[in-house]
Amino acid sequence: DINFDVTSTDWGALTTAVAWENFFSSQPNAGTTTVTNFSLVGGRVQLSVSTSLTSLNLNSKNITNVSVIVINTMEELLLNANNIVNFNPTETLPTSLKRLSLGGNQIVSFNPTIPLPEGLMSLSMSVNDIIEFNPTIPLPSTLEELYLSSNSLTNFNPTIPLPSALKMLVLSANQILVFNPTLSLPNGLESLHLQVNNITNFNPTIALPNTIKRMYLNGNNLTSFNPTTGIPSGLQYLGLANNNISMSSWNTNTAWINSAPNNAEIFADNSIIGTTTFSLLTSKGWTITI
Repeated sequence: DINFDVTSTDWGALTTAVAWENFFSSQPNAGTTTVTNFSLVGGRVQLSVSTSLTSLNLNSKNITNVSVIVINTMEELLLNANNIVNFNPTETLPTSLKRLSLGGNQIVSFNPTIPLPEGLMSLSMSVNDIIEFNPTIPLPSTLEELYLSSNSLTNFNPTIPLPSALKMLVLSANQILVFNPTLSLPNGLESLHLQVNNITNFNPTIALPNTIKRMYLNGNNLTSFNPTTGIPSGLQYLGLANNNISMSSWNTNTAWINSAPNNAEIFADNSIIGTTTFSLLTSKGWTITI
C-alpha cells in the first residue's frame, strides 16, 4: 500500500482511481502501475498499487500540509510551489528517499520533530521565508547538498554540526550581514555560495575547510577582502565581483594571498586592475576575470 496523507485545496482531477493510475504512470521510472484500490477521505489517500515508482512530483498542487508519505521505492519527492508553512511529517519518510525539494513554499522555520531518512543526499528549501536555520535534530549524515537560497536569513549559525558528507552549501540571495559560524563547516565541503547577501566584512573566526573549491561572494557590500584565517588551500574559484572593494583596499589588504593556492581564478571588479593584489595573484598563476 501507498499511504499518502496531505491537505490540499486543489486536487483537481485527481479524485478517481483512473486519474491516479494515469498520474503515477506519468512519473519518471514509474514502470507498470496498476491501481487495485482507491479511497480519499479527508485528504488522506490510500492506494494499493503494483509499481516501482521512484519519483513523485507534487509541484504546484496548493498543498498546505504533509503528514505521511510512504512509498517504499521513492527516491525523489518534489513538493515545490505549494503553500506549505511548516514541514513536519508525523511519520518517517521512506528510507529510500535521496532527494527532497520544498522550494517555493512559505516555510518560515525548518525544525521537523522526526529525523529525515538516513540516505537523503539533497535537501532544497530555496525560495521560502526561512528567517533562521537551526534544526534541533541533526540532518542525515549522508546529506551532500543543502539549498537555502532566496530566503530571509540574516545569519547562518546552526548550533548542531552540519552533516560530514555535505559538499554544497547554498545560502545565496538572503539578507546575511555577517558570516561567522561558531561551529566548523564540514571537512569535505566543496562549494560555498554566499552571493547576493548584505555581507560587509568577510572574516570568519574559524578557518574554512581546505576542501572548498568554489566560493561565491559576488553581489555583497564588501569594501575589502582580507580574511585573517586565509582562504582554503584547495580553492579553485573565488567570486568577488559586484562589491565595493576600492583600488586602495586591493593595494593594502593582501595578507590573505599568503595562504592562496597557485593557479586559481578570481572574478572581481575593474578596481583590482593594476593593484598589488593583481600582481601577487598573477605571480601565483591566478586567472583574473573582470
